[in-house]
Amino acid sequence: LIATPGRFAELQRLGAASAAAAAAAGDKERGLEKQLASLQKAKEGLEQDKAELQARVEEVQGALMRKSADMAETVMRLKQEALDEKEALLRSYREDKALLADQHEAAVSELRRQMEEAAASAAERYSELSQAHEALRQQWESRGPRDEDVALIRQLQAHNAELEELVRTSEERMQQLRAELLLREENYNKHFKNGGAGEKVLGVNAAMNAQAGVMDWMLKKKDSTRKGSGRAH
Repeated sequence: LIATPGRFAELQRLGAASAAAAAAAGDKERGLEKQLASLQKAKEGLEQDKAELQARVEEVQGALMRKSADMAETVMRLKQEALDEKEALLRSYREDKALLADQHEAAVSELRRQMEEAAASAAERYSELSQAHEALRQQWESRGPRDEDVALIRQLQAHNAELEELVRTSEERMQQLRAELLLREENYNKHFKNGGAGEKVLGVNAAMNAQAGVMDWMLKKKDSTRKGSGRAH
């Protein structure tokens, strides 16, 4: 084929593009190689870390196993100690209970003895006081009257008779005054009430008020009579 100028330029352009592509591919390959080297290095680091972690895990597992064994031994020891302590406490409790029971029985016996002695002493004292009381009662019943007591009784009897007589005469006088007041009221109602219009029957309230007024007057009269009689005595 005959290379024309245009064809030659195209071939140059394609060659330059191919060279550029080859250069870019080389650069990319070198970059990939660097990345691969970096990844390989990272992989080696990860494998080293993995190995270290594996060793650490095995170490921790061994420590855990030893710790578990220690804990199991400790738990068994604590259980045995707790059992021994429980047995000791139960034994001490039984001993203390027996001791307290003996002390309680001794205290109850002592209190029972003291109560029996106190009851016997109280019974004896009660018998003595009963005899003394009976002697005083007989002495009181057989005593003679005193002169001042007899004089006082006679004076009180005389005063009581005077009071009874005063009450009797006061009641008679009150009945007379009541009858007189009722008669006067009746005469007044017949001749003078309501301008001389005639008798008018009192209402219940008026009659009760009138009777209450009369009773108050008579009671005042009776009190004044008693006071005068008392001053006379």
